[in-house]
Amino acid sequence: MKKTLFSVIATVAVFFISLLSVNIALCQNLNSTLESLNPFLGNTWIGKLKSPDGSKELTVLRTYEIIPKGNVLKCIKKNPELDNYAEEFFFWDDIEKKIAFFSIGDLGVFENGFVTIDNNIVTIEGTMTWPKQMNQEIKQSYNFRNTFEFTPEGKMVDKWFQNAFGPWQPGHTIEFEKQN
Repeated sequence: MKKTLFSVIATVAVFFISLLSVNIALCQNLNSTLESLNPFLGNTWIGKLKSPDGSKELTVLRTYEIIPKGNVLKCIKKNPELDNYAEEFFFWDDIEKKIAFFSIGDLGVFENGFVTIDNNIVTIEGTMTWPKQMNQEIKQSYNFRNTFEFTPEGKMVDKWFQNAFGPWQPGHTIEFEKQN
């Protein structure tokens, strides 16, 4: 009887500790150096990436979460139709005194750079590098600029620019909506 009672008490205690841990994680805030990234939080964002000729439309999901202690904002980016996955990290670079960015995807493509914020537009500027570039006409490593504008209607507009082919060129534009 004592062993069974102990098992029940232990199980209930583990359950409540688990709930407390989840609650603490959900109540987490970004530290003061990252607070300007708060508009990303609280939802999964869903958008449609359209091919330049309009023949294809692909779903893109972006889910942002605070890593415990509030020093890092993590984004999980998925494209279900292409089975693509990437993780992005925003953190404070104390040497440069600005928000830094790093991303790595399941194909080994990685991006690194810095973030600026002007009113309701978050801009990431940096370098994108492919592990091996199959198309010799495209640079293996090139500069990119990615902006995220938060609209009064509650949408997030993602615009991409790159210089993979030499001069700067616009890339995709994705209009994201919050998915509850």
